[in-house]
Amino acid sequence: MYLLLLSVVLAVFVLLVLLPMIKTKILGRSNSGNDIPGLNTKDIKHGNLDLVKKHGNLHEFLLWLHQQYGPIAKFWFGEQMVVSIASPQLFKETSHMFDRPPVLYEFLVPLITRKSIQVTNKEEGKWKRKTYDPCYSHRYVMEYMPVFQRLAEEMVEEWSRLPRGQHVPCRQEVLLLALKAITQCSFGDYIQEGEQVVKFWEAFETCWLDFDKRLRGDEPNPGSEREKKFNDDIHHKISKFRS
Repeated sequence: MYLLLLSVVLAVFVLLVLLPMIKTKILGRSNSGNDIPGLNTKDIKHGNLDLVKKHGNLHEFLLWLHQQYGPIAKFWFGEQMVVSIASPQLFKETSHMFDRPPVLYEFLVPLITRKSIQVTNKEEGKWKRKTYDPCYSHRYVMEYMPVFQRLAEEMVEEWSRLPRGQHVPCRQEVLLLALKAITQCSFGDYIQEGEQVVKFWEAFETCWLDFDKRLRGDEPNPGSEREKKFNDDIHHKISKFRS
């Protein structure tokens, strides 16, 4: 049980922290990209975002894309052509590439701000990467293992006290576990109480689901309840990390 929970935590940790580092190469419309397998589009403004919407989110779309076209495939992210790679060999061959077009992360700016490493390029971006990366090196991640182990044991203990046959919302429980592990390892111990974690997760869930809608072209109406809820939860998350 402990190993299963730790595996889930590590998987979520990789998705949230390391996945954004995967490199994609953007080509302008002046480059036809005819030698690259993948999708074309007749919609100059939206590209293939309709397919992203059809598959539910960008992750599921990319899984489908690479199943169809192999380890290297192109698609249109709005007006930009994106070449997505999904193999260790291709990652190695493109390891010298650094700058990434901010258009990929523009929809996340309300959360990550323009100071984020995701939208920082050139020398400033390289300095940030050099400064931040050691915190998630193999050595440092191994030092976080006691935190993962303690949190997993606490969850197992809580579950063991539940009445036999009681429903356990596994998805929510494991995501809360991952949230506690990531924040405590990366930002300290300010999120400790269960109520704090739940409130933070609810704010995160609201923001992330709204970002997913925006990525698919579903923008909130100005002044709507959806926009108000989004802004309130964005400020909740940012104020927690700035305090």
